Amino acid sequence: GAHSILAERHLFPLLAAERPRLRLVMRLGWHIGALGWAAGGVLLIASPHVMTPEGRVLLVAVLSLLFGVSAAGNAYVWRFRHFGWGVLALVIALSVAGLVL
Repeated sequence: GAHSILAERHLFPLLAAERPRLRLVMRLGWHIGALGWAAGGVLLIASPHVMTPEGRVLLVAVLSLLFGVSAAGNAYVWRFRHFGWGVLALVIALSVAGLVL
């Protein structure tokens, strides 16, 4: 997403420019994380159609914990000045609402 594009343009050229292998490892780690977030979103969207109710509860619990820790970290580091924590909190709220509504 947007963070991957911004990192490619602004962050990676500055980091470990003299060590191509380290830069490759950093790129892969960064983009694998982005793929993980995307996979979580796809699972949340698909879960009503492909999972049992118990499986959906477990998925929402695990992803809510992951998104919750990430939201708390984002809010703490940026002192609530970056909207990312709110987006993550909204994902949690909508995921839980999808279970109970």
